Amino acid sequence: MRGDTFRSLPRIPTVIALAFLLGGLGATWFLIAQLRAADRIDASPVRVRGVVERVRETGKGGREVLVGYELAGRHFSDSGLPEAKMPEQLGAGDSLCLEAAGRHPGTVRLCGQRYPAGDDLPPTAILVMVGATAGMLCAAGFAVSELRVRRRGAAGPEPLAATSR
Repeated sequence: MRGDTFRSLPRIPTVIALAFLLGGLGATWFLIAQLRAADRIDASPVRVRGVVERVRETGKGGREVLVGYELAGRHFSDSGLPEAKMPEQLGAGDSLCLEAAGRHPGTVRLCGQRYPAGDDLPPTAILVMVGATAGMLCAAGFAVSELRVRRRGAAGPEPLAATSR
């Protein structure tokens, strides 16, 4: 492959393919982090009582819930728990059941959940990975196809075959 091949690729499809690639890599990283955190909790689960320290309203009707808990004589806080799985009327001082990793006390999830960010997010990450892969392959295929068309045009028209009559 010649060194100028990448530089001669059409810019827009290449940028689109790279954006899909980054999206797929981000979803993969998120999924791996969730699987590792779930494994850490499953290896040494400890049930703790979490106390809501702060509820802050975010845009479009959402909220951020900061939950604190004590484990091994230390205080930890987490705001990444799935808000949708928490009770609707939740305020400061309310308690929640949490499962923490005994060996990694900063890793926590709501009781009854499999993953710290919520059980709905890993399947969503898998769908994003599949969609990003498909989008990347389509954009890359279009870029390669466009490159071939440009190279044929630069070579000039193909000569007509001589026909004998």
